[in-house]
Amino acid sequence: MTRRPDPYTSFARGLAGALATLALGGCFSVSVQTPGEPLPPADLRMRTETRQFAAQMSERVQRTADTIAARSPDTAQQAATLKWKLGTSVAGRRAAYRGIPRLALVDTWTFAAQMESFFRTGNGRELFGDSHADALNESAQIAKDARALAERHLGAAQMARYDAVVAEQVARNPLNDLEFVRVAVSMSALGEGAPSTVGSAPEVVADASERLDAYGQSIPDETRWRAQLLFLDSGIKAEDFAHLAQRTDETLRRLADLAEAQAPRISAFVDETRADLQRGWVQVDSRWVETLDVLQRERAALAKNLEAAQAALDVTLLRERTAFYEQVSRERAAVRKEAEEYTVHVIQEARAAVREFISWVVAVLVLVFGTTFGVGFALGRATRGRGSQI
Repeated sequence: MTRRPDPYTSFARGLAGALATLALGGCFSVSVQTPGEPLPPADLRMRTETRQFAAQMSERVQRTADTIAARSPDTAQQAATLKWKLGTSVAGRRAAYRGIPRLALVDTWTFAAQMESFFRTGNGRELFGDSHADALNESAQIAKDARALAERHLGAAQMARYDAVVAEQVARNPLNDLEFVRVAVSMSALGEGAPSTVGSAPEVVADASERLDAYGQSIPDETRWRAQLLFLDSGIKAEDFAHLAQRTDETLRRLADLAEAQAPRISAFVDETRADLQRGWVQVDSRWVETLDVLQRERAALAKNLEAAQAALDVTLLRERTAFYEQVSRERAAVRKEAEEYTVHVIQEARAAVREFISWVVAVLVLVFGTTFGVGFALGRATRGRGSQI
């Protein structure tokens, strides 16, 4: 006896094939969208004012350090003022340009408090001698202004919590020297989770532009301070540097005179070189035109291949979809036919059972009534026979 396939199993297989076909088609058209959620306006203002404060802090330190250096002829103190300017510029920029505005604000505030502690009770408490009060007063005012900046952007409850965080950072991670190498404040120290967004795409681009602008403005000054430190550490005096510059000017003047004397030969050499370059550019242009022609042909062939592949894919998807619907229709018809056959079979079996039941009931009734009638008939005859004998 041939076993008929289970209709539900066939339907499941057909559905799985259709899903696989759709998944295969989806592989050729995948769209991933990562929309950026904009930062709240309060966070944008916080980021802008924090970075402005870091730039102003660096300028204030530069003015104070230059004043101290102008008063003291000591080379060590002059080197210390350069290191103070350099350390403040680097550490302040790193703190203010943290990715999360709230974290950047608290980290900048912490750095200002650490710098005040460094000049008040830390390793820098006697760094500038008689002019040390200037450095201490300026750093104390900077720390006070940093806390005022935080108060403008944070609530009372947040200020109470962040005051404790800043105090703990100052106590646990003091600044050891004017390089201001420090441990930055982390998100876990603030007691907050990861931010839900870093800004929309235009905000991220603007942030990157601000970072590049900050580096472009600060790196030249930092490079100059490092060069001055190198001169101070090497023992080169300003007079020696001026003498070296004068000798360099004389050497350049002699080279200029020599170039003027050799001008005709140099001009001929330049003309020859220009002609060679022009011939080379002509060859490059011709090769470039050939390369563009090849690229255009390749692009046209690639576009044609892609169109053919897309058309073949569309035909395949249409054929598979039609086959899937036909398979579903056949399976549905088979299920309906089996259901009808099963219903007819059940009805026939029920009718046969009813007929058999009625036959048994009739037989039992005939047996019961027939037996009773027969016994009564026999008893009647027997009773009649005895009456006739008497």
